Amino acid sequence: MLQAERLGKRSQLLPLASVDRLEPAAEPRASPCLDLADNERGAARDDEIELADPAPPVASDDAVAARDVEAFDGRLAATADLGALVHDPTIGSWADMAELVTIVDGTPTPEEYAAFRSHVRWPAVDPAQAAEGLRASLASVLARDVDGTLVGIGRVVGDGGVYLYLQDVIVLERWRNNGIGTRITEALLDHVRELGGPGTFVGLMAAAGAGPFYERFGFQPRGEDRPGMWLTL
Repeated sequence: MLQAERLGKRSQLLPLASVDRLEPAAEPRASPCLDLADNERGAARDDEIELADPAPPVASDDAVAARDVEAFDGRLAATADLGALVHDPTIGSWADMAELVTIVDGTPTPEEYAAFRSHVRWPAVDPAQAAEGLRASLASVLARDVDGTLVGIGRVVGDGGVYLYLQDVIVLERWRNNGIGTRITEALLDHVRELGGPGTFVGLMAAAGAGPFYERFGFQPRGEDRPGMWLTL
């Protein structure tokens, strides 16, 4: 039966038979218990819809063929074969490289120095000579990455007052173009200003193609009337 309410009148109960377009509801039927098996449940009537039992998710651990797996090239794999001290970066993001490299005062070991020379294809030097030359440096700086591994070097040589030279400015190839060489050069020039004074000659021998890099710091190429020359024993 439905309850009808009229404004200003008392509510009255109306029999269902007097309500248009309504038919008596189907006889209520108890829902099947959840613990019954499918074959024990009653069949759905014509006026009911039987829902399928939800299937639980099934985990799959099917093997994937190796040929379908793309290799990760994050440059975190084996180091180069130019020497045990040539280092691959362990930084996850190359955008963070410059911030995670520290420039500190320090001198490389003869073994580190030899590895860096080999990295840039410079002639090998006798370890005893390398040790003596490194001890005679007027200043030396090191670039170390986030795990403390050496990734760049540079030093100042000369007589300590009249002639000063930037020497052995090397950044490992995979770490270049991230401002590390600039920071090494700036640190070396800070030492040059402390060592020298007005009229001090500051020189260097730039590698092929590196001239524009050093011109940013005020270095000028020598003209043909004053050619640079050298002799290697």
